[in-house]
Amino acid sequence: MINVRVTTKKAQELIGEIPHGSCQSGSQKNWAEGGTAGVTAQSICWLYCWAKTGMNSANAAKQSRQAFNQIFDRSYEWFDARVPHEWARAARYRTVDIESDLIQWFTDYE
Repeated sequence: MINVRVTTKKAQELIGEIPHGSCQSGSQKNWAEGGTAGVTAQSICWLYCWAKTGMNSANAAKQSRQAFNQIFDRSYEWFDARVPHEWARAARYRTVDIESDLIQWFTDYE
């Protein structure tokens, strides 16, 4: 499992440091509290996708990985080894609860 280890305010500050306008505007609708992790599974996938690609910005990807590692109790590398990027990319905007699907990726890896 993966959990948030910082306050909501601190998480928003860390995401606010990611140097990309699309990330900043996207965070308003794609970063949401909820789920057993402290944020929705979609939020985790959304930040992971930014950390993976930075939307073609190496600097945005680097800052996103740093934010991911500070926000969550599991590292970006831990998540990346377990969850396929293509799955996370499709799942991040799903309107149904994907938490059990995300947890299954963790379970399958163990």
